Amino acid sequence: MLTTGCRPLLPTVVMVPTLWIFYAMLLIVFTDFDGPTIALIVFSFPVFAYMGIVTAEAGMVDWMYMRPYLMRLWPRTRQKLAKLPERRKALQSDLRAFIKTIGPGLGELYYGEHLDWQRIMEVSANAEPKKEQ
Repeated sequence: MLTTGCRPLLPTVVMVPTLWIFYAMLLIVFTDFDGPTIALIVFSFPVFAYMGIVTAEAGMVDWMYMRPYLMRLWPRTRQKLAKLPERRKALQSDLRAFIKTIGPGLGELYYGEHLDWQRIMEVSANAEPKKEQ
């Protein structure tokens, strides 16, 4: 039984080979190629399909990398990007203040230089949960 995530792929799994068969029929009917040539073309379809998928994937990766540069061309985005370093510094100082506030309550995790994570995990696994009052 197919899971929900596979259902959108089902038409593709059916339609792509159907399209290849349709292309093979068009080659047989409308060309004067001999049998071995048509067979070579038809058996090359999966290779070309794979190459197309790889190329499209590489193009999407390139687009994802290019998107921030292209978005900088818009004035509104440029203004947001100009404010980011200030916001980043504010977040860093807030995070450091939070860690200084809550850190000492963590005891060994905060002060220890070399931590035995195996022992810490065993202690935390065996610890009784705190009851809310």
